[in-house]
Amino acid sequence: MTSSYPRRLGAWLIDVVLIDSIFIGIGVGLRYAFLPPGERSASGQGPEILLIPFIPLYGAVCHRYWSGQTAGKRAFGIAVRDVRGGPISLGQALGRAYVRAAFLAFFYVPWILDSLWPLWQSDNRSLHDLAASTIVVRRTREVPPPRLFDVDAG
Repeated sequence: MTSSYPRRLGAWLIDVVLIDSIFIGIGVGLRYAFLPPGERSASGQGPEILLIPFIPLYGAVCHRYWSGQTAGKRAFGIAVRDVRGGPISLGQALGRAYVRAAFLAFFYVPWILDSLWPLWQSDNRSLHDLAASTIVVRRTREVPPPRLFDVDAG
C-alpha cells in the first residue's frame, strides 16, 4: 500500500527540522573554528556553505542503510522501496536525493511541482520517485522469525 500525502508531508517536516538543526549546529561550529571573531556574524556566507552538497546525503544514506526510512519516515510508518517492492540501491538513494536537491536549486518551481506531484499521481509518487524508480509505502510491522531454541515457558 502506498503512503498517503499527509504521511509524506509529516515525515518531511520532521526531517527538515532534524537536518536543519544538525547542519546549523555544524555551520556555527565551522564559523567559530575558521573565522576571526569580527567576522562571525550570522549574515553573509561563511564556511558553512561548503555543507550544502552534503545535505542530500542524510536521506540517501538513511534510505539505503536504515530500512528505507529517515527519522521522519520511521515516525510516520512509511519507507522508500524499489518499485518492485525491495530495498533501494545506493544509486537509487543518491539519485532520488540529488534529483530532489537539483529541483530545489533551480528557483524552487521544479521543487514545488515535485512536492505536489503525489497529489495527482495515482500511486502517490513524486517526480524524484519516478526518476529513481522508487515508491514510498506504508511500512507494516514485521514479525521476527521464531528463534531455533526458544522454549515455551508455559
